[in-house]
Amino acid sequence: MDLRVIFGHRYVVSLDESWMAEPRANRREFLAKGEQRWYFRIQGKCGEVYPYAEDTVAVLVTAPRAKRLMTFLSQYGERTLVSEDGAIYKVPSAKAGALLRRIKANQRHFLRKETRAAMLSRMAAMRERMARSPLFNCVSAPKRGPKVPQPSLDTLAQEVSPFARKETSLAVWGQGAEMSVSST
Repeated sequence: MDLRVIFGHRYVVSLDESWMAEPRANRREFLAKGEQRWYFRIQGKCGEVYPYAEDTVAVLVTAPRAKRLMTFLSQYGERTLVSEDGAIYKVPSAKAGALLRRIKANQRHFLRKETRAAMLSRMAAMRERMARSPLFNCVSAPKRGPKVPQPSLDTLAQEVSPFARKETSLAVWGQGAEMSVSST
């Protein structure tokens, strides 16, 4: 049973996490044989559905207060496992559509043609208004402050700390010469 082919047009069908845990060679082999369908699942608010056999789906029920779902599963399904995290039921694939509604499966979002056309016309009108606006096409440059003159190397060599008492030797970088400055 391929959930993506049967329910992919209406519900969000995703791959199980264990698909990425398979070695790459195994994944290629599964894809070549068409066996990837066993890794598809549909998640919902009350649980998740995944394929169990060709004519059966399995349901992991995680919501403890899903009474309608539990009564549906007790009528049509067979309980296979119960744990503190949830319960797993096997349900015939003929009841999968009703089951997906009861687990509140995540549905795909669709727009009707009329809604889509109305949205496109509103966007076109908004783009036209923005293109005519003088503020839309303005590009503001960053404001720069006044230009501060950079001191030269000679000026730097003449400025000596007032706390220096002995003769100091400053190397003037880039000129290869040393200057001696004495301060008192």
